[in-house]
Amino acid sequence: MKATAILVHEHDVIGQALAVLDAMAARLAGGGSVAAPDVEQLLEFFVVFADRCHHAKEEGILFPALEAAGVPREGGPIGVMLAEHVEGRRLIGRLRQAAPAAASGNTDARRRFAEAAHDYVALLEEHIAKENRVLFPRADGMLTDEDDRRITAAFERHEELEMGPGVHERFHRMLDDLTTRYR
Repeated sequence: MKATAILVHEHDVIGQALAVLDAMAARLAGGGSVAAPDVEQLLEFFVVFADRCHHAKEEGILFPALEAAGVPREGGPIGVMLAEHVEGRRLIGRLRQAAPAAASGNTDARRRFAEAAHDYVALLEEHIAKENRVLFPRADGMLTDEDDRRITAAFERHEELEMGPGVHERFHRMLDDLTTRYR
């Protein structure tokens, strides 16, 4: 499987998590409740899977390969993607800050959580669309088969070191469960 296809598949999984986050936020904004452990698990997914695994593979492996192939970091798509990763981390911080009180029913925290969730969902949906439709096709056209094999192998090493065995599967089960409960 091509390196960009791996990232697109991960985008699909992240999209599932974004839909759950959106549903949780809508519930909270509408005065409903969500279970605090469910929110914690979902935020853990965004920190571990979306950021420390997925974004780290882009930032530490794919983007440097694209830079080596001539794609500029500053003033180009890589710089935009990196800035959006930083913004996503900031929004996750806002979600984590509001989550405990929001799950306990605090009205102001519910509003702050819902706003941060809305902003995060919008950011990542647009970010994913740009990568899938613009950056990854460009990468596929620029990188050689050998580059792709090297990047894919580096992705696998990163997952082994960062995620460890069984973590992907645990996140998939958790997302399927949360999807059933919140969508």
